[in-house]
Amino acid sequence: METVICDISAFEFWRIPPVARLLTGAPADDADLQRHFSRSEIERLRFDMLQELSLCKACLSDGAKWRRSGQVSQAVRDACLLLASGMSAPVDVLVGSAKDAHASTVVRFHAWGGALQVVTSMHLTDELAVTSPAYTLQQLAGRSSLIKTVMLASELCGSFAVYRAPAPIRRFLQRRLEAGGLPRYGGWSPCTTPDGKLSELWIREPLVTPAELAAFAERSESSRGRKRLLRAAELVCPEAASPFEVQMGMLLGLPKRLGGEGLGGFEHNKRILLSGKARLLANRDCCYGDLVWGEELDLECQGLAFHNNQRSYLSDSERMTALELMGYQVLPVTHEQIRSPDRFDALCEIVAQSLGKPRKQKTASQMVATRDLRSQLFVDWHDLVFD
Repeated sequence: METVICDISAFEFWRIPPVARLLTGAPADDADLQRHFSRSEIERLRFDMLQELSLCKACLSDGAKWRRSGQVSQAVRDACLLLASGMSAPVDVLVGSAKDAHASTVVRFHAWGGALQVVTSMHLTDELAVTSPAYTLQQLAGRSSLIKTVMLASELCGSFAVYRAPAPIRRFLQRRLEAGGLPRYGGWSPCTTPDGKLSELWIREPLVTPAELAAFAERSESSRGRKRLLRAAELVCPEAASPFEVQMGMLLGLPKRLGGEGLGGFEHNKRILLSGKARLLANRDCCYGDLVWGEELDLECQGLAFHNNQRSYLSDSERMTALELMGYQVLPVTHEQIRSPDRFDALCEIVAQSLGKPRKQKTASQMVATRDLRSQLFVDWHDLVFD
């Protein structure tokens, strides 16, 4: 039976850019690997990983425990370079039942009595696979709050991933970035800081849709986390391109009983066709708005510490001017404005007025929910999966 990575480790895997998987998991004669990188630099990277990363060192240590280890631990050991590109020990894996688990410092077992092909999404090696984004989220939902589940779903359903590269991979990618850029491999591209440093944010296509999450939950063989996953699929707004957009969208869009403002109905990164003078001004046929309500209002996230030229059609100022020419009200919003309750309240007044929606004072229970929502939203996004 193949080994299936799941839970936290699977979520970490879905954050790993394909270029990092290529660098660490592809055989030396892989055509894509040879096309983009030299053999010597790959050998150096993998040597550094074996020397520096805890999962690699644990898997490659000698001793009697490895002579007695089972198939699961061996499968993880054989793929330790690939796995270490995005996760640390212990690696979460599925087993048929609790009796199949055994003590290990390298793997952590999770019982699953159903058919593995139902929850498996991708095969990493002949002996190793990973659970689908939907099942991975259901596992996490089983012990997470609804708010946290919506946040995790927003990344999977969004067009971004937060990837904190291990030191050897980060150094490698930064060198290649400075030497002429990274290949846009697998449809993923990195965002960089204004001074050219690699950030933790990567742009990609969504891994799953809210409808697919709901459909999976409806037919899931496991009840744990199922209801919360279904509810999260109803609440998540797809296509967000950064944690900032998710935070702003949840604060504005969630119902008041969950701490939001009940000002939903927007789309993340809506494609807007430009017309007339707007097209002439922008020299483009379209642009994208961060949070867009119909043809009325566009909230633009400002002050991000990174950019991604492949995604950006226009500069912030060009996009705002073009949309204003088309009749949109464009409001630039900073992260500091949404973090401050008083400043955010003033923003909500403007949004509600622009949409023609009366704004009622929140009840005591709604205020408690708002404080709880804020405490969960403003965290280190990378560590969200571990909390």
